[in-house]
Amino acid sequence: MKPAATRAWVEVPLHGSVSSITVKLAGIAKGKMNDSCISGIQLIRAGKPLAVVRGVDAAAIAELPAALASIQAALQAPRRAGLDKLLAFPFVLHDVGGFFAGEPDPLTYSSWKALDAACQRADKAAAPTATLSCPRAADVFAEEDRPLAVEPTGPGQLAVHFRGHAEVHEVWRLRREGTAWHLAAIDDE
Repeated sequence: MKPAATRAWVEVPLHGSVSSITVKLAGIAKGKMNDSCISGIQLIRAGKPLAVVRGVDAAAIAELPAALASIQAALQAPRRAGLDKLLAFPFVLHDVGGFFAGEPDPLTYSSWKALDAACQRADKAAAPTATLSCPRAADVFAEEDRPLAVEPTGPGQLAVHFRGHAEVHEVWRLRREGTAWHLAAIDDE
């Protein structure tokens, strides 16, 4: 395809099964900057943008909704039962609640034992800031009209953005380890 040499979005409809896409620049011309005229490439299927995830196969992507549900359930369970098997260490917690508490530095836990000890201390403390040392379930409303956004961040890595009407949004950073998704960090945006 040779698009017109104008500053406009170009749609390239693809039909049938596609296993790879290659974009080649057929020619270049010296300009003011050392860059290309391509500002971005977005894949769309059935009117919805697709996220390209490297380092995992289609089966791993299909497992993502169940993995997210398992992590959410473990975060809601008493004493966070089962969460130890769903985390990747080191685990980084930059709690969304911290945004309103002066944005404290992220906490890094090297093991489940260290995280569990911090959570037990937080469970016993009466101060609301104590919860900043222990991960909580994502704050998702059943009537939320803004879907999750999944962003690839590296081979076998994803950022899951819980977008909604809240002022601050939570981000879960997942990593594929072996045959399962693991939560490696909780952050805010």
